[in-house]
Amino acid sequence: GEVGPENKYRNIRLSPDGSRAAVTVGEVNAGDIWLFEFDRATMTRLTFDKADDDYPVWSPDGRQIAFISNRTGVYQIYRKDAAGAGAAEQLTSGSDSKRVTDWSPDGRYLLYDEEGSKTGRDVWALPLDGDRNPIAVLQTRFPELDAMFSPDGRWLAYRSDEFGPNEIFVRGFPSSGGKWQVSTQPGNRPKWSRDGNGLFYVQSVLSGAPWIMAARIRKTGASIESDPPRKLIEAGRLVDVFSPYDVSPNGRRFVVLEYTGPEAGFPLTVVTNWQAGLKK
Repeated sequence: GEVGPENKYRNIRLSPDGSRAAVTVGEVNAGDIWLFEFDRATMTRLTFDKADDDYPVWSPDGRQIAFISNRTGVYQIYRKDAAGAGAAEQLTSGSDSKRVTDWSPDGRYLLYDEEGSKTGRDVWALPLDGDRNPIAVLQTRFPELDAMFSPDGRWLAYRSDEFGPNEIFVRGFPSSGGKWQVSTQPGNRPKWSRDGNGLFYVQSVLSGAPWIMAARIRKTGASIESDPPRKLIEAGRLVDVFSPYDVSPNGRRFVVLEYTGPEAGFPLTVVTNWQAGLKK
């Protein structure tokens, strides 16, 4: 069913306990971060700057929100108390815009991607302790982006076009002895299940509606095995942003941003009983 008022939503992320969602609200290049509380069906505004605030990411304890903003002219990473107290703290600087994608389960790193002058889009980890010097995680001549930590923090899912159209890969973190392709057709926007045994992503197709796909993941020592991906939710109206959906902590529900038409906003939709579709 629909959840929350109809609006122009972008990039939604569920809190670690699943009780709230952080979501960008507003026009492109003029958004703010809002928090939606499911039990009370209320929305609270978190950021108020005139610049564009986007890409919200929860800290693993649910107490902070990281996001990007172009307050200095280019998109840098900030963090703010999820209760709304105090000003946002700027965490990065430089001339290149960044997109924050995830927060490590141990709270030590923020993942982000950034356009490199020679290597295209690369994935970096920002330490939140010490000197905070960014660590290059994926830096090749191919674009790598949309990186997400596994729940145990040992693996990254990401997309790359190294072997053709964008595909979903898994590799170790912080170092990797290899990488494993999970998708069998072009895909993007990977998300881990909260138990770490499944990976979801959006399959891109040349004709017909895209689907949210699901693949079972098995970790065997220092390597990964995956089952063939299966269709889970038809996503023909999915909003075309980095994070148009997220998965509840118990894995039983999805929150999805769907496009409703040229004159309307993007409603929040919760999909329940999705497991029944796997039996067909």
